[in-house]
Amino acid sequence: YDIILLDYRLPDGTGLDALGEIPRRGYKTPVLMITGQGDERLAVQSLQLGAVNYVVKGGDYLPTLPTVIQRAIREHQLQLSVQRSLEQIQYQALLLNNVRDAIVVWDIDGKITCWNPAAESLFGWKESERVECSIENYCRAFTPEMKVPSPDGASGQQVERQYQSKDNNAIWVSSRLSLRDNGSDRQIIGYLDFSRYITKRKQAEEKLRYRVEVEELITSISTDFINLEPDQIDQGTNHSLKDIGSYAGADGSFVVLLTEE
Repeated sequence: YDIILLDYRLPDGTGLDALGEIPRRGYKTPVLMITGQGDERLAVQSLQLGAVNYVVKGGDYLPTLPTVIQRAIREHQLQLSVQRSLEQIQYQALLLNNVRDAIVVWDIDGKITCWNPAAESLFGWKESERVECSIENYCRAFTPEMKVPSPDGASGQQVERQYQSKDNNAIWVSSRLSLRDNGSDRQIIGYLDFSRYITKRKQAEEKLRYRVEVEELITSISTDFINLEPDQIDQGTNHSLKDIGSYAGADGSFVVLLTEE
């Protein structure tokens, strides 16, 4: 039902008794209390128990009753809409506060509006130090620098970047920047950046790359030596040492080659 019209005087009790029982049984239908007594105390009690309005019976109350009913239904629907919006906001806030990814949100003017706890932990800056600040410093702390896409540009792409944290440590993150729209006419209202810590993975990849390069260098040198003639060994040794020095980044060092002569 859209609304319940409840008279104060009932055969087995009062409207107040029924009004208190309605929510206990799980009903959320709005209730309009109707009574022949113009008692302010009764009106207050009705509203406290959940009635959306209170109507006193009189000679001219019937013509105005439809308007009162329509207004009560609209107000109740508005209350439900506000309640759902608040619940959605609370749910989103709960997700932001408990998600493992760092989430940074800013509006179309470039002002940061959200800096969740994971962002505090990852980047080193407190929410109070970043919310309401310009997004420029955040973007510039990345290498390569984060470029905010245009409204008609590509977004949502996964990019690996380095970030200079508050304590000047360079950390690796996997970042995904997405556009925010208002959901109705798809008008852009801001941006969301999701970042995940990947420094350990990048370090492991670098160690693996270094190991592979060393193995390839050793294999190459070994193959060259196997194919050398005796009179080419000294020259081959010099060439191999240069390769090793170049790989190791040696600058200005030298090697003394001792011979029987």
